[in-house]
Amino acid sequence: MESITSPDKFKQWEKRLSGISLEENVEDKFKEIADDLFSHFYIKRGKSGVEYRFLEVEFYYNSPNHWDGKKDSNDLFVYERCNAETGEFFLHDSGVDICFKGTVLKPNNVEQWGDNDTKELKGGGILIRSLLRIEGKQKTIVAGPFDCADVLFNYTSIETMPLLCYRDEPFIEESDIQKNRIENTYRCHVAGKTDLEKAKYCFYDSAYVNVKDNKWIDAEDKEPLERYHPRYRKSYKNTYSQKPWNY
Repeated sequence: MESITSPDKFKQWEKRLSGISLEENVEDKFKEIADDLFSHFYIKRGKSGVEYRFLEVEFYYNSPNHWDGKKDSNDLFVYERCNAETGEFFLHDSGVDICFKGTVLKPNNVEQWGDNDTKELKGGGILIRSLLRIEGKQKTIVAGPFDCADVLFNYTSIETMPLLCYRDEPFIEESDIQKNRIENTYRCHVAGKTDLEKAKYCFYDSAYVNVKDNKWIDAEDKEPLERYHPRYRKSYKNTYSQKPWNY
């Protein structure tokens, strides 16, 4: 069964994040959420009939017990945000996030913008880095966070706004491809910028990867995926520089 995602679908995400701290294995908690996201969630552009499934994401989360700050600074590495519900989209300078419920404010902005509900500031989101685009029988890859933001929000109308949806059955049965196919690595371009630069908070679906040929592929027929260009609305040969299995 498929449906537009309701807040109830995110209760398990919020439960996993509750009380999260650097003393425990945060990567395992993020991986559980990534497994759920990759297996059951997708984005559709309203009535367009185009579907987007997740291939690569990065987690950015800040709380009193999990400080994701800029290196050698008291400033945040996570973008400021005020999210009323988990599952909201948030556009920012690096792309687009699927957000967790909560408020993230820089220390010097708490007094001006905080309130009684923000005494314990915590929140963040999942940066979308790569998507599998499905239009009819054609499959292409949307590579990079800027292209992902563009493909979801450019050329939108009231009938083609992006909707985060849920499907009960997994997209790929693990026995059909491989078990434990969701792998994690370092976040892209964070080296030297955050105290958590060694945290493996980037997750990708290795069922769509051919490491030998260094390409994204279709998990079913194993053929290389062409890259979709969101501005020109066409695909072209699979050229993409950043690949999570090389981070």
